[in-house]
Amino acid sequence: MVNKKIYNFFLKEYLFVITLLISILTIFFTKKIPQISIDDIKIIAILFMLFASIKALENSAIIKAIAYKIEKGSLIASKLIIGTFFLSMFLTNDVALIAIVPLTLSLNIKNKASIVIFEAIAANAGSALTPFGNPQNLYIYIFYHLKFLEFFKIILPFAIFNFILLLVISLFINPKQNIKREYKNKIFIDEALLGAFALSVTILTIFHILPLNISFWLVLVALILKPRSLKIDYFLLLTFLLFFAITNSLEPILANYIQKIRDIFLYSAISSQIISNVPTALLFAKFTSNYQALLWGVNVGGFGFIVGSLANLIAYKLFTSSQKQKGFFIKFNAINIAFLLINIIFYYIL
Repeated sequence: MVNKKIYNFFLKEYLFVITLLISILTIFFTKKIPQISIDDIKIIAILFMLFASIKALENSAIIKAIAYKIEKGSLIASKLIIGTFFLSMFLTNDVALIAIVPLTLSLNIKNKASIVIFEAIAANAGSALTPFGNPQNLYIYIFYHLKFLEFFKIILPFAIFNFILLLVISLFINPKQNIKREYKNKIFIDEALLGAFALSVTILTIFHILPLNISFWLVLVALILKPRSLKIDYFLLLTFLLFFAITNSLEPILANYIQKIRDIFLYSAISSQIISNVPTALLFAKFTSNYQALLWGVNVGGFGFIVGSLANLIAYKLFTSSQKQKGFFIKFNAINIAFLLINIIFYYIL
């Protein structure tokens, strides 16, 4: 019985287990205890706020009510995927997925796996268009003292190209509806209001309108009133924390190789497949003045393997925590790798 519980835990939380093993190997390799920075802690705190806010909205049944409205319309896949694309421009790729994926999973349709995969791709593609759409963009924008119009012109072809790809693909996804259902769930207004308040405070924090040391406690105190909203995926948060620790430990070693790199675009895209695109942006920016290639590289690098972007991990874990589909991991990576290769080719022929 105990062995079965351990097996089920490893099966469910294998992403956390793998990351934990890698972090242990990193300690032996570097002979140093992994360090966690204040910025890493801030990201974890914001993710906690996002997860708990969406959980409260999910518990209130308002997400199911919205899902029912979407079910009744046409072009469901297109609305969800393209909606994620545009939402990620303003609310960041992480927030867009945390909001849209649970909504998608509430739908009474088939092909949810394909839709979620393309939502993750759409979030990475759409968020590239604005400096605040994702963390790597914001860092490059500030580090190189770019003007908005200059930034926009550099990355616009990337966004347009992927928008067209996603739009065409979404039209071919047939989210065949299961047996039609009548929506009878009662919406818990108090929980919906608390969730909306917590999400609003979190978004204001992301835009640096509210300081984190105040907003975190506002969200926590508000959601303690509905404790079930705090039942989130803490192993995913721990996975992120371990992931940050690993990249921080490897930074001094990788820095020696970055100084010799000439093709910043290609190597930053490849590096993102190993250490994710945010740490790649932080590392490469210190050793190159070619911000155009770096901006493209880390955004293209968000595609590919699941570790390319933290948004990928969020989408993957949200899906697998509530859905059971054999081969989802392989399918998720295969489609993302296809987008990675297509975008690399597009960059070189542009």
